[in-house]
Amino acid sequence: ELMVAIDIDLSNIDDGTGLADGIYLYHIAENEWKLFLEYPNDYFITYPSICLDRKQQLLYLAGVDVAAYVVDMNTKQLREFPDFHSFGWNDRKCIMIESEYHQIGGDRNKYHLRWDEQQNTFVPLH
Repeated sequence: ELMVAIDIDLSNIDDGTGLADGIYLYHIAENEWKLFLEYPNDYFITYPSICLDRKQQLLYLAGVDVAAYVVDMNTKQLREFPDFHSFGWNDRKCIMIESEYHQIGGDRNKYHLRWDEQQNTFVPLH
């Protein structure tokens, strides 16, 4: 049985642990963390705000730097999430509301935004 606990090793920088850099999931039956997805060499993210769309099995990682990514939990594909750079990267938070990605804040954003998949952009709500 898998517990919904995710440990994000922040980057592909050697931290001296000897563990692969990536996303780890905790398995209750084995009482251990197991590597779910190893980061590609060109991947870098720091202190991400994390949210999971359980319905579509997508994990969103919005870092405090210029990076944001989406991980397909079924295929283990990692892709960069577009349109993040104009809002600033410090202090942004992400939440899922009925399988829709929402972002609140950012050092250059005073809005509550919803991602519009069809328009491939954020739409201000408040």
